[in-house]
Amino acid sequence: MKTDAKKPNDTELIAVLTAAIAANMNTSAYNLKINSYKRIHDTTPAWSKAGRADIMNSRF
Repeated sequence: MKTDAKKPNDTELIAVLTAAIAANMNTSAYNLKINSYKRIHDTTPAWSKAGRADIMNSRF
C-alpha cells in the first residue's frame, strides 16, 4: 500500500496504536474498539525533542 510521505495512513496508525494499547493492557486487540481519535499538533520546541531523544537513546 503506497501512501504519500507527508500524509500517514490512518488505518495503519490506528492498528499500531491498538496493538500497543492491547500489549500494555495484557489483552488481545480483538477486545478493544477505537470509537474515535483526534490528531493534535505538536508544539514541542526542537530542543525539547532533542533532549527527549537523547535520554531515550542513552537507555539502550
